[in-house]
Amino acid sequence: LTYMFLVGSSILASGAFGITQFFTARDVQSKLTALEAEQANSEAGKAEALAAEQSCLVDRRALATAAADAVAARRAEAELALGAAAARTLAVQRGGARYADDAVSAFDAEALQADLRAVMLRMDVERNAATGAEACIEALSAVAPDLPPFLAFAHPDPRMVCSEGYVAVVEGAQLQGRWGLSSAMLTEFSETVWTTSKSTASTDVDLRDIDRAAATLIVSGVAAAREALLTVKLPQAAVAPSELQVWSLAWFDALNRMPNASEASPRGTSGRCIADALRGIVEAAPPGAPGKPVLPSVASVAEGSVSVALTPSVACPWNTDTLKAGADNALRAVARQAAWSGLQPVVETSPK
Repeated sequence: LTYMFLVGSSILASGAFGITQFFTARDVQSKLTALEAEQANSEAGKAEALAAEQSCLVDRRALATAAADAVAARRAEAELALGAAAARTLAVQRGGARYADDAVSAFDAEALQADLRAVMLRMDVERNAATGAEACIEALSAVAPDLPPFLAFAHPDPRMVCSEGYVAVVEGAQLQGRWGLSSAMLTEFSETVWTTSKSTASTDVDLRDIDRAAATLIVSGVAAAREALLTVKLPQAAVAPSELQVWSLAWFDALNRMPNASEASPRGTSGRCIADALRGIVEAAPPGAPGKPVLPSVASVAEGSVSVALTPSVACPWNTDTLKAGADNALRAVARQAAWSGLQPVVETSPK
């Protein structure tokens, strides 16, 4: 009897445990489903908010143009080109809580205003250059759905934009093609080009001279720079969230003009060079405000009011003042995009 009692108790306990497991698993699955639905709704809400903000900017530009308010129209064009809202959302989603810190948000607002002023100052100068980038706009639109359109206007030479047949040696880098891409960028990202662009060109042809392939190269390089900024292991944000895309292009520009490495001393990857540079900046800088990003505003670096020195190494032989030139070239690309936008027909998006 004792034996039967013990066996029965064991069976009952096992059954109770199984029932508990069943209900626990069901509850966990239910919670997971609810969380997934909540996340999906959150993502949809963010997308709708971004679309609404973009539409609002387009309408502001249309109203300002109709009212012949040139300053307001230029400001709306500059805001559209910078794409601050989308950059801010991406930075918080991918970079984590450090990009949503209150101190970072306060700095971000100031940096955005400085960038807007810098872009607006450049727009009139770049208006003529903005009309020659049609081939780059077309090639880029086919390969870069999540990167800003101002990449179409990027070039390491301030006098050039989407220049067919461009070849030059600048600061020790061999540049070629419409975007003036270096041989080092070609080496680092050519495999990505062959696997994603579906190019049928001969391997003897330089990919930098093929528009679609060159667009894939610059997109891959800027995306790698952006990934490095978002994932570098630092306690604070690397950049102001609104400046994520502009700083990504600035760093790519600096990497693109980096001298060619020798066979004996191969160059580090873009991600490694950026991460090492950021850590070096943090180590060399005096203690700053808590939560403040590592890098100052793009505008302050481009205009020379703040200097950011990068320590060259064998793997990452940075040029002198290379980040200043990169920031200037990045803002120039944004200004060209804004100026190009100002030359397009104005269409109001809000319902009448």
